[in-house]
Amino acid sequence: MRARWAHGVALVGLASVAGCSYTPPPDGYLAVTEPSYDFGKVLVGDSTTSSAHPDWKNAGRARVRMDGVHTSGDTNTITLQPAAFPFNLNPGNFTASMFFTFEPTEARRYTIRAVAYGVGPNNRPVAADSTELAGTGVLQIDEGDLSLGGGYVQPGNGLEFGKVVVSTSAYRTVIVLNSGTGALTPTVEWRPAGGPFTASLSSGGAGVRMVSVPAGGSAALVVTFTPPAARKFVNALIVRSGGRGEAGISVSGTGVAPME
Repeated sequence: MRARWAHGVALVGLASVAGCSYTPPPDGYLAVTEPSYDFGKVLVGDSTTSSAHPDWKNAGRARVRMDGVHTSGDTNTITLQPAAFPFNLNPGNFTASMFFTFEPTEARRYTIRAVAYGVGPNNRPVAADSTELAGTGVLQIDEGDLSLGGGYVQPGNGLEFGKVVVSTSAYRTVIVLNSGTGALTPTVEWRPAGGPFTASLSSGGAGVRMVSVPAGGSAALVVTFTPPAARKFVNALIVRSGGRGEAGISVSGTGVAPME
């Protein structure tokens, strides 16, 4: 009888006896370590990098040169971070760790498929596994005791400023809600930092890093948008209290040139 080779392992039946032949592994085969990866929910305007990294192993019997990774699907949103290709892999060796970044631009599901490519003996292309990476862009995230609301914020929606003249300011109020039984003093964070949005306790006030929220109560944050240029801006406002909860909302606005 003949044994079947699967991902670098010889599979033989009970009838395997002396003199029985088997099919050896191919000269070159790139087997993926993570067949799929899900980034989960990420706020529009924010980004995250894969914590588990797909890499590839040379599961063949000859040296392989891996030249890169082909991707298809939502490739503008899920991207491979720069890697030091090519990788020269002896049988049984793995590539260096490779990481992907997910940066959603709207509220929907994103997916890419990534497959390694390279050559083996005599520069012949080698077979390779593919992996699927996916994530979901959302406009709000509420976890634990914290949530965000207010007159400008509808459930499941982001905070939208609309059009604002460059170098002028517009204001919107966001309510931080604490559904827990104890007071919270969560931190306030913008991602990415340094954008045209700030959060304060009053219109035109200084930006805040901390805000006190009583048990079962709320606190108001005034979000200011001052566009420095005529284009659309999107950031993520994150309010969190270690171990007690985290809430986030996508904040967007468009700078426009002043009318002549």
